[in-house]
Parts: sequence; C-alpha cells; structure tokens
Amino acid sequence: MIKLLIIEDQPELLETLEIALAGEYAVTGALTAEAGLTCALEIQPQVVLVDYALPAMNGLELAANLRRLDQSANGGKGRVRPRIIMFSAQMDEQLAAIALQAGVDQCLAKPFDLNALKAAIGG
Repeated sequence: MIKLLIIEDQPELLETLEIALAGEYAVTGALTAEAGLTCALEIQPQVVLVDYALPAMNGLELAANLRRLDQSANGGKGRVRPRIIMFSAQMDEQLAAIALQAGVDQCLAKPFDLNALKAAIGG
C-alpha cells in the first residue's frame, strides 16, 4: 500500500481527504508544514500531497525542504524519494512552473476531482 502524507492547514479538508483516500492508501495527515516535515522523516512516504498556501512555510518552501531531506539523509541512499503533488486554488501556469523548479512533481488546481487526485497519486 502506498504511504501518503497529506499536508493541509484546513482541518475539514484534511479530514475529508484522509477519509476519501484511507481505503486505498496508508494516509497520514499534518496541519502544518513543520509537522509535515517531521512526519516525512518518520514515515518516509512515497507520495506527499501538499497545499501551496500553508502558513509559516508555503508549499514551495516545503517541497524544497523535502528535497533537501532526500539529499541529506544517509547521503541520499536508502531513503524513499517521495513524489510531491502540490495543490492550490491559485494554481496557474506560472505557479506550476515555479513549483516544478522547486522539486514538485505535479500540480493540481483546487477544487480537484478525487479521481484526478488518485490518478496523480498513482502516477
């Protein structure tokens, strides 16, 4: 089963996503970027689903930090390099291009279809 980490600061949306995806994935949720980084170190998810508009550290900064963790942990060896999917209500071509440069693998615009999300996770 794919280990999925969802980082979303809106508790209702986080809970909705956890419930919707729990049957198909091993889901862990985090309400802050800092908690998400801690969870990423602990569970080593295969996929990280992250909101762009997080307080304190946005999704771009979080993606860059996740990629640095990938490189620094054991010299980059023995660690799963997670697929990072970023979503945002503000997603446009410019933000998507910046996100890809920051280490994000795929971008989705909110609101997104659950089937499109599952395809991206499996992708």
